[in-house]
Amino acid sequence: MIPSHLRLPLRFVLRIFLHHRWRVAATVAGIATASLLILVQASFFFGFRDAVTAVPLRAKADLWVAASGFRYFDLTRQLTDRDYYQVIRHPAVAQATPLVARFAEWRRPDGGQELVQVIGFPLEADIGLPWNLPDEQRGALGLPDTAAVDAIYHGKLGLTDGELSAEIQGRRVRIAGTTTDIRSFSTAPLLFTEYRAAQSYGWIFGDQFSYLLVKLAPGSDREAVKAGLVTLGNGELDVMTPAELAEKTTAYWMRTTGAGLGLATGIAVALLIGSSIAGLSLHTMIQHYAEEYVCLRVIGASFPFVAAILVAQALLFTASASGIAVILANLLSRQMRAAGGTTLLPGWVSLATCAVLVAIGVAMALFSARRIIIRAEGAVR
Repeated sequence: MIPSHLRLPLRFVLRIFLHHRWRVAATVAGIATASLLILVQASFFFGFRDAVTAVPLRAKADLWVAASGFRYFDLTRQLTDRDYYQVIRHPAVAQATPLVARFAEWRRPDGGQELVQVIGFPLEADIGLPWNLPDEQRGALGLPDTAAVDAIYHGKLGLTDGELSAEIQGRRVRIAGTTTDIRSFSTAPLLFTEYRAAQSYGWIFGDQFSYLLVKLAPGSDREAVKAGLVTLGNGELDVMTPAELAEKTTAYWMRTTGAGLGLATGIAVALLIGSSIAGLSLHTMIQHYAEEYVCLRVIGASFPFVAAILVAQALLFTASASGIAVILANLLSRQMRAAGGTTLLPGWVSLATCAVLVAIGVAMALFSARRIIIRAEGAVR
């Protein structure tokens, strides 16, 4: 039920929509383009963040243990069985699973070479890796010299329906599982395999591995356990929550390589340009009817009444334009991701972008209403 004092302003705005369709369409298109610019750039940034933190955030672990001096997930010094036994000694540690993360040379069936990132772990450990793998294929990873890789990388690795075998570091490997929607920011596909096989592919000794994934006993204080493990490691271990590990990895790629910083700068520029386009589009539309609004004020319409008309107009324009932009941005993001891109558009980003543009629209409407009142008062004098 619409309050009676808002019916007339809304009726006025709806008449503008109905009787000036082309001008309204141009304004909505301008605001939608601005929104789309912001959302597409945001999808690149958040897709980057998702790609560089995919394994740490999706693995089932309460804590990650790495060798001291850890900087980012993709490259770290190796731990040994000695570190494993130090960690498992803690009374609150229910499970500690070794994980191998190493880059290796993939030799395609046609003789070409590619770089892959081997992720290896004991298959009996329930750590949630790899995700998006059909259950019927998961058991096949227990067979000798088998691995799983995302479908989008089959072409890059020279794999076909008739040829799913290749070599890693001179050792034969067969792709027995195909995941979906797992992306790698470093261009090296993630290759999931059994723990011992990963050690041989990565050329590391049998008692070495990259990380320990720790699960705690129910009711344990994670921060207290974290401090205790650091003490047990005598300064030789870095112990992190999944979020902390992901944050360090993201910070490395953003600050050291400049890749993430470039994407973040792109979002800032897109937000600035998009906001300007949206504000100017709405301002132009309001100014086209400025004389009518001045007349309303001259014949006795109050400031709240004129402001209500302009705010309602801004809300309708920005809401409809943002809705169109969100739909288009999600379609584009999904299409680019399906083609192998690292794009991702979280729902909260879409809502935040809509909220920013609505706020800009309301601010522009109130600013214009004030100017109209000033003009009307000058005309009365």
